[in-house]
Amino acid sequence: MAAQTVKTARPRARKRPKGAPVHVVTTSLHCGTRLLKIADVRLFAAHRVYNACLSAALRRAEACKADPDWEKARKMPGGKQKTKAAMAKNLAFAAVRARHSLSETALMSYGSRLRKAWVREHVGAQEAQALARRAYSAADRWVKGTGGRPRFKTARRPLRSIDTKDACGDMKPIFDAAGRLTHLRWAGEDFPVEKVRRDAKSKRAREATAERERLEQAIKDGRLINVRLVKRVISGRVSLQAQWVLDGNPPVRRPVGDGLVSLDMGPSTAHVVTRSPDGSPVPEATGHFELAPSVEFRSKELRRLQRRLDRQHRAGSPLCFDDAKRHVEGRCHWKDRSRAAQTTRARIAEVYRRMAGARSTEHGRLINWLLGYGAQWVAEDIDYVSWQKNFPRSVRDRAPGLFVAKAVRKAENAGGGFRRYSTRLTAASQTCICGRRERKQLSQRRHSCPSCGRDAQRDLFSAYIGSYAYMGEDGLDRLDLEGAGRAWPAFAPHLQEAAGSARSATASAKHRGRVRSKRSTARITARRHRRFAGKATEVLADANQSASSAEAEA
Repeated sequence: MAAQTVKTARPRARKRPKGAPVHVVTTSLHCGTRLLKIADVRLFAAHRVYNACLSAALRRAEACKADPDWEKARKMPGGKQKTKAAMAKNLAFAAVRARHSLSETALMSYGSRLRKAWVREHVGAQEAQALARRAYSAADRWVKGTGGRPRFKTARRPLRSIDTKDACGDMKPIFDAAGRLTHLRWAGEDFPVEKVRRDAKSKRAREATAERERLEQAIKDGRLINVRLVKRVISGRVSLQAQWVLDGNPPVRRPVGDGLVSLDMGPSTAHVVTRSPDGSPVPEATGHFELAPSVEFRSKELRRLQRRLDRQHRAGSPLCFDDAKRHVEGRCHWKDRSRAAQTTRARIAEVYRRMAGARSTEHGRLINWLLGYGAQWVAEDIDYVSWQKNFPRSVRDRAPGLFVAKAVRKAENAGGGFRRYSTRLTAASQTCICGRRERKQLSQRRHSCPSCGRDAQRDLFSAYIGSYAYMGEDGLDRLDLEGAGRAWPAFAPHLQEAAGSARSATASAKHRGRVRSKRSTARITARRHRRFAGKATEVLADANQSASSAEAEA
């Protein structure tokens, strides 16, 4: 069957509203060695274009910051966005930006001018403009103070994705005569799209078929905004994926509830209290939930691999360490890594990838399940980055901030909302329904009020109190203690000790079925023999001493 290209470009005169919803559908590309080499060459050329655009953006940003008018604009009174003072301040900043050509349009024009000589053969016009727009966004966050200074792409941190500005770029979908998506055409080269078994009867196959049919219909309806190609390394092998950015919200696969979900986040757990629309509790969605429980076992494997890589580092490059076995300051001299060390690094990268995938999947599964009970969410306004100092491993593995960010996005897409209330003004973990406030140590895990006698698990009680947080007329957060007191008898049985977490059951099951290597078994056996031999020696020494004392008495 002859392949055909479906016209997906929109009229350029049409403007999408700012902040219009989009969603992404990902498909794998089955590519041979030739196509992978072509993609590597094009990504390398895009890598150079991005670095050049980022360098120009940083130069212009530094020129703006060094301009005296920039400092004057910073000292101008601000306020809300629609006030005259805020508008005057924004105009002053815009004048300095225009003077030094720090704008998205100017950077995109600069990126187009870089398409000369060999770069023109590998980077399209829209791809260069998209790279320049990405560089401008990174520099703009640095200028506004919402992000750090952006870093250039290097050989160890290369560019792994490239996209077009809109559907008129060099990346276009190819359909066969039957109207099925078969290839992604990128500048004259056809990259085969992963096929799905449309006649399979398993649940996973039916879901994949429905997803592919929705994607094909969306492209035919002209809802394709742009295409992004991503390079990933899975189990040491390079693979390519196509991300189709579509207009509109994703399809609703599960019904969304109309209740209220209140969170009390911890470094590795989420305590949830759910209220139905009539104010009654939802017992099955109230309790203690562990974040990404399966990541814990991946972290143990990661620790073993990191220790192995450290031993290989010390054996292969002793100049990197001083007499006290500490790594010297400055750049590492360990360049010629052994094949075993390269294998270990690849395994560490694979463990990190699997941890990220498992974490994202389990976060999404828990959020989607809770959305079935309520699309209105509330939680304390917490700086999750500050937890990295006190709970580094839990934050690295469980990612509570990422869980909340995903919950915000999903709740808003489901037609609800996510509201954060002030921790300092409400003090939900310190306040009782009777109005008494008492500071608690982190080791104190129960809320026991001596005034009113209410007793509950501390985190669940905090989530329950937080569900009655509201914003007063003065714009400050308050707690509706009267409403919480009226509903307390119905919620009290469900706010006691947190329900048995999946962590203990999963951990015991994992440890029961743990398979030790021969080396570990031999080490344990030798340790047991040494222990028994030591005890036998002590017993013999006691017996000899008793015998000698008996002979002396005789």
